[in-house]
Amino acid sequence: QPPPTVNVDIFLNAQEITHEPTHAAEHITQSFSPKEGSGRIFIGFKTSQTTGLAAHIAAPFVPTVEREAMDLQDSVLRLFNTELLEFAGVLMRLVLENTMFHIIDMNWKNNSVEREK
Repeated sequence: QPPPTVNVDIFLNAQEITHEPTHAAEHITQSFSPKEGSGRIFIGFKTSQTTGLAAHIAAPFVPTVEREAMDLQDSVLRLFNTELLEFAGVLMRLVLENTMFHIIDMNWKNNSVEREK
């Protein structure tokens, strides 16, 4: 039976968001931030499976017996793991849309003076 609540963590590349690190913590997070296309899937630790994005995804995926990757062979575990992946994808899409909305809103406000001319 699946758990009643599930935590899905997404770690984005800090270098893509900020310019130069200003705090010591930013230097640390940039040291393990994923580069474009090299994000990994974590099942408590890093697996060999990639996300194809500049983002790591950590969730309670059910691993294989060898604990090297999430299990996509067993039909029940595949269903659980793919549902988690789909949820992470929806979450990433919401983050993208929210970010794009704020960028457009900020540009609209910054250009309002020029539009009034």
